[in-house]
Formats: sequence, C-alpha cells, structure tokens
Amino acid sequence: MVEEPVSGRSPRSVLRRGYRAAPVTLLVVVAHLCLPIGVDAAVGIGVSRGELLYSQKGDPDCTKLHMITDDTMLPFNVARLHATVDGAPAGQPLSYQWSIAKNANGILAADLDLGPGGEVPAVSGMCAEFGNACVLTQGKLKFYNEQTVFFVAPTCAVLPDQTAKQFPGGTTKVGVLVTAGRKKLGKAKATLGWGHNGAVKLLVLDTRGQFDDGLGKRNGVNTFAVTALSADVTTAPNPSPPGGVKTFFFDGEGFNSAETDSCNPFPQFNACVELDVLQAGRAFPTVEARFDDGSALCDKLEVQVGACSGDVKLEAIPKPKLATYDPGDPRTNTVDLTVRVRNTSHSQGGLPACNLLLRGANVLSCTEELKTRGLKDTKTTNFDLRHCSKTTSQPCNTNAGCDPQACGSCEFGEICLTTSHCSELFTKDCNNDEDCDNKGPDPAHPACPTCKDNETCIRVLNLPSEVVVPVGGFFDLLTEQVRVRNVFPDSAQITDTWKVDVFLPHVSDDTKLKYRIRGAPR
Repeated sequence: MVEEPVSGRSPRSVLRRGYRAAPVTLLVVVAHLCLPIGVDAAVGIGVSRGELLYSQKGDPDCTKLHMITDDTMLPFNVARLHATVDGAPAGQPLSYQWSIAKNANGILAADLDLGPGGEVPAVSGMCAEFGNACVLTQGKLKFYNEQTVFFVAPTCAVLPDQTAKQFPGGTTKVGVLVTAGRKKLGKAKATLGWGHNGAVKLLVLDTRGQFDDGLGKRNGVNTFAVTALSADVTTAPNPSPPGGVKTFFFDGEGFNSAETDSCNPFPQFNACVELDVLQAGRAFPTVEARFDDGSALCDKLEVQVGACSGDVKLEAIPKPKLATYDPGDPRTNTVDLTVRVRNTSHSQGGLPACNLLLRGANVLSCTEELKTRGLKDTKTTNFDLRHCSKTTSQPCNTNAGCDPQACGSCEFGEICLTTSHCSELFTKDCNNDEDCDNKGPDPAHPACPTCKDNETCIRVLNLPSEVVVPVGGFFDLLTEQVRVRNVFPDSAQITDTWKVDVFLPHVSDDTKLKYRIRGAPR
C-alpha cells in the first residue's frame, strides 16, 4: 500500500515524512492500531498511537516532534494524526481543516519545523501577520493547512477534585475536513484515549499515622499541616516508554513541590516526600510518575487540614414515602419534605470532632432529573442562607452588614440578600424559575422583562444567616409541603439529588430520592 502525495507537497518531502516507499510497513501497522473513525466519503484519519499517557507539560516543542519521522519513536503522550484521502481530484491541491472542541482535554500542535521563532506566518499583510504557533488554539487552527497534526494529551491538571473514586482517564475527539478548492471531499473523526494505560497511586500520611489513598473518602483525608506523601506505580504502562519511570514529582493546589526517585523512610513505596500544606482546610496534592520522553502517570487526592475532624450526613425525608405518587389522588399528591443535616463528626487521629458551620450561598442544592417517554430534562435549585450580594460567604441580616466598614472584604454598594431572588437580578423576588423568565408563554407580558436570559430563582432559606450543628446533633434546613404534578399521559421518573456544602470544616454529602409521578388520565 503506497500513498501518493495529495497535499501539494513535493514527493521528496512526503518521503521524508514517511508516507511512501520504505515506511509501507508502518502505515499498515497504523491502520491496525486505529482504523479511521466516522469516515464521510473518502476521507479518513490514521492515528500513530490511540492510547496515550498524560503530559508533564502543556507546551510541546513542535520542531522537535516534527523531526521524528518514525511514529513509534514519538513520546507516549503524543500522537501524529494523518488525514487520508482516496480518489482525490488529480493535480488539484487539497486543504485540511482540523478541529477539536473548545472544552476538549488535550491540545493540537503543528506538525511543522517552526524554527527558533516558534511561528510561521500563514498570512502577512502590511501591518499584521496571522500564523501557526506550535499550540494550535481555536484562532490558529483556521490558518493551519497540513495533512498531519499532533495531538498532545492533557497534563495532571485535568484530574477532578472529586477524588473518592479513582479517575479512569478520558477520551478526546479530533476531526478533519478536506476540501479541493470549494468542493468538500469529506470529513472524518478520530477518538484518542489518555490516562487508561498504567496507573500510579498517591497516598498521604493521615492524623492516625497511616498512609491513606483517599478512595471512598468523600471529604478527603484528615492530615496535619506537615505531612508525608508517597506514591506507587500500581500498573506499569503496556507498552511503556523506554527506561521506565525516572522520577516522581509531587505538587498540587495548597502544597509546595518536590521531585524524588526514592523513599528511604518508607521503603515499601516507590517514592515519598515530606511537604508542607500551605493552607488550612482543603488541599489537593498530585503526583506525576515521570518518564524521560515527557509523558507521565498521574494521581490526585483531597486532604483536610484543621484543628478538628469533621463529617456530615444529609437526609431527605418525604412523607409519605412512596414509589409512585398520583397527582389526582388527594392522599398522595402532597408531600411533606424535610431535608436534614446530621453532624456525624467523631474524634480521629488525636483531633476532636468538629461542630459544623453552615453559611453563605449554595449551602443546599437539589438537582432533579426527569425522564418520561420522549423527554429528558435536568434542573438545579440552589438554596442559600442570608448573605451579601457579591461576598457570598459573608453572612448578614441587613444591608449594613455588607458595608465595607462592617465587612472588610465587602465591596461598596453590596446589599444583603434576605429573600428568594432571581439569579442575576437580585432585586426581583421569586418563588420559582418562571418568576425570573424574561420571555414566558406571553412575550408581550413576561414575568420579568428586565431579567436576563435563563435566569433561575435562588431560594433563600428563612433561617438565621449562620447555623451551627453540634457534634451528634442535627438541623432541618428545609421543611416544606410540595404538591406533585404531571400533565403528560406517561408516568414521569424523577431522581432528586440533594447536596449540602458545609462552610467549616469544608465537608459535603449528598443523597438521592427516586420516585414516579403518575401521568394524567387519557
């Protein structure tokens, strides 16, 4: 199988890049590794490596990568994507428009020799140049017209803060559109995986003197301000970069950094360091198991640093509690709902149990998922305690409590939000989202003509601006009577996810309610 040059390049340059003659075997291997995905017409994408490791840095050297003509020698965090076209018009140059979603993880990089300046202008006018920088941002992509491009996997920064479960890695889709003049020849997409091949585990020395990986700990691991971090490669990548892991780099939000290749105090681990936690409360240490080629394995966990040990449990209690509610039956169309916060803190590792302080915005939220035949929808309602309009963690009862003279962190002109209000127009009172609708069923008479698009109603609980829940005690954040309704003929499946966020210590919990609402009679 020999590919002819179709991008306007000379045969010699195509030979140098490895698309003809000698590299025939490589092309066959690439086809087996990752077949073109989502092919439209005669366009496809060949991928040199479909599963990547994480990247140590997000600033690749395009010139260095471009000089690697043997794709098997590319770093394990980089893949070369090659657009293929069958049946292209003879003698007509082709254009390649690569694409990646704006919020995608990972980046596209130019497969070009950019030289010491790092940029090759694509268009030069009399007073400005538009060009191809190494990292192809959305603005640069439209000027990049090459048959090949690099995908560089994301760094450890992509790992989420929810560390109670092991992060499984992810995927990123890259597309290409090929044209000949004004004629579209076709388009294709390829899916690249990252973070699936190999694993490293990060552990922290907790307040009991034991190393904990944080799995199953929804509020992190309690630790001291000076603690030890350790790491183990639990699954080696297969295939793996030559030479194996060279060093372990410990870093993260709220931590200083250190790099090591050993663990003398605790020889059961591959590596360990002693680090200072730079802030009280939550912190998120990370580890990179680094290879020489710039790729890495990553892990992250959450720790809690404080003077006490905190934990919370949230309960959503409906009365009656039924599997199915009937809007037409007066015995089951009304629910008395109580949302209760329990302080389940207990002394641990020499730290006493915490009282819980509830304060500010988003202390409670409910995300409701609706499923009925032909319809799926999700909405979130937020519940606040009284707080200042911009400094949302500052409790208040009157506007005077938000004056900079009384609140050093407050801004001039803030008001105290004491009643339920629209999400952006604070002066508009509301009972539900419809009260904040600037369009509504009657555009001539909207419920809130001065509201912005898609505003929601923020519920302010009729409670003190601060609530303290003692150890072993509970507090009912919400008690209200709810009338269920369903105008559709089919039953509606409802899942309500309630969540509480405690201000101090920063702990949280959630609970789910699942039920059905019977449809209206036909």
